[in-house]
Amino acid sequence: MAIQEVRQLDKLIISDLDEKRLESFVKQVEASKNRDYEIVKATSNDALVEESDIICTCTTSHKPVFNGEKLRPGTHVNAIGSYTLFMQEIDETTVTRADKIVTEHTEGLWEATGDILIPFDKGLITKDAVTGSLGEAIVGKIPLRGSDDEITLHESVGSGVLDIALSIFIYEKLTK
Repeated sequence: MAIQEVRQLDKLIISDLDEKRLESFVKQVEASKNRDYEIVKATSNDALVEESDIICTCTTSHKPVFNGEKLRPGTHVNAIGSYTLFMQEIDETTVTRADKIVTEHTEGLWEATGDILIPFDKGLITKDAVTGSLGEAIVGKIPLRGSDDEITLHESVGSGVLDIALSIFIYEKLTK
């Protein structure tokens, strides 16, 4: 719901393994839409990725839910479901293709998320692949998107304090 507040959505493509959960989510979004946009059920996760500018993975999957080769230039990925060392909702290709990787806590990232640790352990990325923290991005300490073609990744590890700070930041941006 937060994305619709900061981006002009034309279409929301959704996917879920559980049809009842999918229908429930559609109803929730329909009731909360802030403007008219189409809600479409994906024919497949890869098809969803091929059509999307912003992708949010909110899963408890232990294996990647889409093929990172399908990401278009300029895509932003919010990976918010993986929270253990063995969970991996996004694949190594997504991580290695990301031009910028941002998280809530850079130190905590290396202790909590298989999405990043698995490609790190395979030698596909180094710790330098992580651009920095969300807090650093908010205050301008790290560079944001350098071009419209960059693939960006927010790998969430969760932070209640940062959630509040980010909410205040977004509220202030929207009310100015």
